[in-house]
Amino acid sequence: MVSGIGVGSATITVSSTDGSNISTACSVLVTELSSPNITFADANVKALCVANWDTDGDGELSEVEAAAVTDLGTVFKGKTNITSFDELQYFTGLTSIGSEAFYSCYGLTSVTIPNSVTSIGDGAFYNCYDLTSEIILNSVTSIGAEAFNCCYRLTSVTVPNSVTSIGSKAFFGCSGLTSVAIPNSVTSIGDGAFSACSGLTSISVASGNTKYDSRNNCNAIIETASNTLIAGCKNTTIPNSVTGIGKSAFSSCSSLKNVTIPNSVTSIGNSAFSACSGLTSVTIGNSVTSIGAYAFRECSSLISVTIPNSVTSIGVDAFYYCTGLTSVTIGSSVTSIGYQAFSRCSGLKSVTIPNSVTSIGDAAFSGCSGLTSVAIPNSVTSIGNSAFNSCSGLTSISVASGNTKYDSRNNCNAIIETASNTLIAGCKNTTIPSSVTSIGGGAFYGCSGLTSVTIPNSVTSIGDCAFDCCI
Repeated sequence: MVSGIGVGSATITVSSTDGSNISTACSVLVTELSSPNITFADANVKALCVANWDTDGDGELSEVEAAAVTDLGTVFKGKTNITSFDELQYFTGLTSIGSEAFYSCYGLTSVTIPNSVTSIGDGAFYNCYDLTSEIILNSVTSIGAEAFNCCYRLTSVTVPNSVTSIGSKAFFGCSGLTSVAIPNSVTSIGDGAFSACSGLTSISVASGNTKYDSRNNCNAIIETASNTLIAGCKNTTIPNSVTGIGKSAFSSCSSLKNVTIPNSVTSIGNSAFSACSGLTSVTIGNSVTSIGAYAFRECSSLISVTIPNSVTSIGVDAFYYCTGLTSVTIGSSVTSIGYQAFSRCSGLKSVTIPNSVTSIGDAAFSGCSGLTSVAIPNSVTSIGNSAFNSCSGLTSISVASGNTKYDSRNNCNAIIETASNTLIAGCKNTTIPSSVTSIGGGAFYGCSGLTSVTIPNSVTSIGDCAFDCCI
């Protein structure tokens, strides 16, 4: 036993059976006693740190105690009253900032990530929308999905040459970012990694990157092997060598005004231009064969669209809620119009459905209150439920005489399923023929211009919501 080691007015005794551990014990003791306490700028951050990691119970957190922490867990998750945590730099035992570690810390304005950290977890800083200071990720190799999602006041992020992967929607909604530089170490970028970054004016990829490029100074990220543009901004010029516009490539880029898709492009991916609310015009090249689901959803400023003859399918919700859209020209090769493809395009006044179309999806034109006439060609063999619901401006509906599945007998201004004699879509000028035996579900739904209707004796059933919302 060794006694009498004086520390101030206290005497500390260190015991050992053979004396072999005395040197080690003293060394640890001296280290702990000499470790300075951390001075926190934010009292709320200090309180949380002391409550969780003050191992000696002195009401303070020393640098040694901070360095011993290997996992933050969810101690800070949802703590909206914390404002700064630059003292995180002393937590040098951390190798990762875990998933949702600072999730919805709305008031957090600055944080300094220690150099020991190699990964930022999924949603680590999700909804930290007051973050304004530059985020430096010196030793980080991976940035998780939605890691900085909706940090819309964040103005600068340095992506070091150590980073190999950036997760989907990692910087989604960071509208304060003006430039992004991808180093040559990055080999994986998830869908929508920089979507809704409306302030972006510059996107570049280091010339040594073997997976991605920004050819022709196009202000975009292109996957080199597939020639697919995966992330763009309001200043992007799509190069002629690009063959595909990737999923969510321009999604929520509200400052994008117009776009020209070159003839080299064959596909427009899901949500490629969704919620580009400032987009007024788009030119679609004549090699595009498919327009993906949600491709132009909620592009409320888009006025007119010409879909080239090369396109064979228009995806689900492709032009949903494009309220400013007044005219659509559908190319002669389109065979299917997807679910809600043009739903709620309230400004749409005219649309020509070509004779190539075989199917019109559920609610495809529902809510197109500006439409005055619809002509169904004889190629159509499938019309989904509610395809023309709430088209309150319709005065004329017709089916080509050669159609074997549907008809508009007696110029009735309605669509009738021939085999079953079921009226499936009507308008305010419909006269129900006496040969009709049933009114289909939702057939006149939302037909606010309908003032009177005569249901003939031949009708034996009226479907659900057939005349709902006819006010």
